[in-house]
Order: sequence, then structure tokens, then C-alpha cells
Amino acid sequence: GGPARYMASHSPHHVVALESQEDIHEKAMEWTQRCGFAKQVSHVRGDILTGQHDEGSFDAIVSWLTFLHIPDKQELLKVCHQLLKKKKSGGGGGGGGHLFVEDCYLK
Repeated sequence: GGPARYMASHSPHHVVALESQEDIHEKAMEWTQRCGFAKQVSHVRGDILTGQHDEGSFDAIVSWLTFLHIPDKQELLKVCHQLLKKKKSGGGGGGGGHLFVEDCYLK
């Protein structure tokens, strides 16, 4: 919700907001509509591990305080890698996708 609207307000790109909890998903869609970002932000209710999107379909994946709730970190990072755009080979330029994670961890 809020982070997706913030990114949409500072970027020309379309933002997909993924939320697993129904009540938060519904409220996020309501606020996105009320704030006038319905064309820039799509809300999806689901789980990143279920494969709802095509491989290589994202320029970036951004996560705030979410990864800690997903027990299988290896599978999570594998899925993120699959969803991100790949770097173009052959020297033609064009970088791959980026992953930004802000989260808690145990030492």
C-alpha cells in the first residue's frame, strides 16, 4: 500500500503491490484509489512463492519487513531471482533487475 504509492509518486514505472493478508490488501486498494494512484499501482493478494507472475517480469523487487515472515529463505531468493529481469548478454547494454530488502535478521 503505502510504500507502493510512494514509489509510484517518485517513478514513471508501474508498481505491483503484493499483500498476503486480505484485510490489509482491501484497505491498500481503497487508499490507492483515494490517493489517485490506481493507474500507477496494481494490488495483488497472494504469496510470492506461488508463481503468480512470469519469469523476468520485474525491473525491481522491494521488500520492507516482509522476508522475515517467509521461513524458506532459499526458495524465496530463488523466486525473486526468477522474477527479476535478466542482464542482457552480448555487450548490448541493459542491466538486470534489482532486489532491495530492508528487514530484521538474527546474528
